[in-house]
Amino acid sequence: MKRSTMWRIAGLAVGLGWVSVAMARGGARGGDGTPLSDYRLVGRVVSVDPQQWSFQVATAGTQATTKLTVAPNAHIVRDGLNVPFDELQPGDDVRASFLSDDLTRTHPWEIEARSPGGRVAPWGVRQGS
Repeated sequence: MKRSTMWRIAGLAVGLGWVSVAMARGGARGGDGTPLSDYRLVGRVVSVDPQQWSFQVATAGTQATTKLTVAPNAHIVRDGLNVPFDELQPGDDVRASFLSDDLTRTHPWEIEARSPGGRVAPWGVRQGS
């Protein structure tokens, strides 16, 4: 295979990857991007590691925890407000959503959290930014 053909294929693959990310960011709920999966991980935040962009979630009825690694551009809502990742706290009730093409279910695209003493917004409702 010619070098120029290989570069075109590589460029196409990278371009499609960025298009997929851009579509998912803008169209995950609108039907015009990579859709969110029906699978949601619901539990309570056990620990948060801001340096690794990860947190541990304990799910009801199990002793195990699940480690989730968050993309820097993931959408995070806590108590109805858009927040940066480092505002997630141990003890928060959390619901993590994944893109339909994330088969590992370890990299949430959207995180909704409720703090133990914070304002309670219904899941899926954003009250501001």
